[in-house]
Amino acid sequence: MKKETAIGILLGFVLILPSCDPCSCDKIGTRKITPAGDPYPREVSASVRHFLGSDILNILKNAHRVQSYRIDYHKSTKTEGTLGGYPVIAAGEELVPKQVEILRSVFLDERTYCFDVIKKCLFLPEYAFRLMWGDEECLLLVSYSCKEVTFIHGGRERLEDFDSAVPVVRLLTHSLFGKQ
Repeated sequence: MKKETAIGILLGFVLILPSCDPCSCDKIGTRKITPAGDPYPREVSASVRHFLGSDILNILKNAHRVQSYRIDYHKSTKTEGTLGGYPVIAAGEELVPKQVEILRSVFLDERTYCFDVIKKCLFLPEYAFRLMWGDEECLLLVSYSCKEVTFIHGGRERLEDFDSAVPVVRLLTHSLFGKQ
């Protein structure tokens, strides 16, 4: 029962997620409520399509499985037991459909990202999500210390700020792993 309540709160939080003004990440607006039944924006913006690329965009839109992980932020030279080069501390649960909807809603929404901001911050991810669609998969690494995410697919990494979505994604990782 607690898990269903937490997922409901997360989904509600996504609907009121503050947005990042394209001109300045310091200006926080109010996110418009997505009409019922829309799991993510109807039209993905050109800036999000450009950032993610068609492969990651298709995987994110269509993922049938998403696995969660807690990872160590120290990169490893080993490949076994790592995701994107980061050692796996713990494998979490597979996300339920509502949690997958939350990831889609957040990371397909242009207001999540601050495309015009460049941070001087060392990317130290704490969590990872493996998104799977057929034979395709991509990794989504989350760093709360820098408020940045990295998508990894096909040997390419795409890093971006996600300041406005940190509260929602943090609630999701807390529901999966508890407070760390």
